[in-house]
Amino acid sequence: MNTTKDETNNTAALLAAAVACGLLLLFGKQARQGVSDALTVCGTVILPSLFPLLILSSFAAACPCPRWLQRLCAAPLRRLFGLSPGCLLPLALGLTCGYPLAAKTARAARERGLISDEDARRLTLFFTCPGIPFAVTVAGSSCFGSAAVGWTLFASCALADLTFASLFHLLQKKTKTYAAAPVDTSPAAALPLSGRLAAAVEQATRSVLSVCAWICGFSALSGVFAAMSKGKAEPFLSLLAEVTAAVKKTAAMKNPPLAAGCLSFGGLCVFCQLLPDVGATKAGAGRFLSLRGLCAVFSCIAERALLRLLSVPVPTQTKIGAFYLSADSVAGSVALLFLCAVFMAETARTENGRAPSGFLP
Repeated sequence: MNTTKDETNNTAALLAAAVACGLLLLFGKQARQGVSDALTVCGTVILPSLFPLLILSSFAAACPCPRWLQRLCAAPLRRLFGLSPGCLLPLALGLTCGYPLAAKTARAARERGLISDEDARRLTLFFTCPGIPFAVTVAGSSCFGSAAVGWTLFASCALADLTFASLFHLLQKKTKTYAAAPVDTSPAAALPLSGRLAAAVEQATRSVLSVCAWICGFSALSGVFAAMSKGKAEPFLSLLAEVTAAVKKTAAMKNPPLAAGCLSFGGLCVFCQLLPDVGATKAGAGRFLSLRGLCAVFSCIAERALLRLLSVPVPTQTKIGAFYLSADSVAGSVALLFLCAVFMAETARTENGRAPSGFLP
C-alpha cells in the first residue's frame, strides 16, 4: 500500500515538474524577468540586510542556553505557552531571528533529546515570525523607508504568534509534566567558540543562498502564471506567493497593515521551505497553513492599532537600486576576489574530507 502511494506521489511530482519546465520554456521572457527582479532584490536588500544577522543568529543557536536562564524562564514558559525550559532558545530565535529558525532549532533540539515531541510541534506551529532582521531592515528600512514602521511590523507579527500560542495552551485540557532540560551533549555543543563561529558563517551562507534560490524560483513561476492569466492573477500572486514581493507591493500601496498580514503569513515560498521541518515535528501542513492565515488577520489588525497608538508616520516607498556584480573601487574588487578565493579554498577542504561543522539539520 505504501509502495503504491509512493509511486503515485512520485509520478505526480514528475508530471508537475515536466509541466513547469514546459511553462518556463513557453513563457521564457516572463520567467527571465522574474528571476532578474528577484536577483535585484537579493543583491540590494536580502544579502546586505540579512547575512550579517544570520551569522549572529546561527552563532547564538549553536551556544547552549545557560541553565540559570532556563530556570528563570521556566515558570513563564509553562504557564503562558505550556512549554518546557528547553524551549527557551528555539522560541527566542523563532521570534527575533526569522522564519526558519524556530522550526529548525525545534527540530534539532528534539532530535538531541532536549525537548519533547509536543514542544517541537508547538514551537513550529506558533513561533514562525518574520523576525527583526527581515521585518525591521528589509520590510521597514528598505521597502517602507522607515525603521519605526519595521519595528511596528515586527511587534504586530510577534504579538500574533504569542497570542495564539497562549490561547492554544489555555484551551488544552490535558495535563503535562515539565522537567528541566537535559544537558546538551551533542557535537555542536562541544565545539569551541571559534568552531561555533566558523559553523555559524557556513550555516548563514547556506541559509541566505537557499532563501535567494527560493525567491528566484517563485519569482519566475509567478511571472509565468501572471502572463498566463494576462495579469489578472498578478495581485494575488504578489501578495501570497513570496513575502519579499508582497512587502514591496504593500509598500507601493503605502499599506503597513497589509504588509503585517503578509509577513505573518509568510507566503507559499516560506511554507515550502518549512515543509520538511513541519513534517518532522508532526505539526501538520494544513494546520500550519491555517494558523498562519489566522495570525495574518490578527497582525493586520494589530499593526493598524500600533500605527495609530504610536503615531508612526508612513513615508514614501524607497527605490531599490540596480544590482551590480562589481565593486566601486580597485580595493573593493581585490577584497571581493580575496574573499572568493578563501571561500573556494574552504569548499575544497570540505570536499576533501573535512567534517562539516554545521549544527542545524
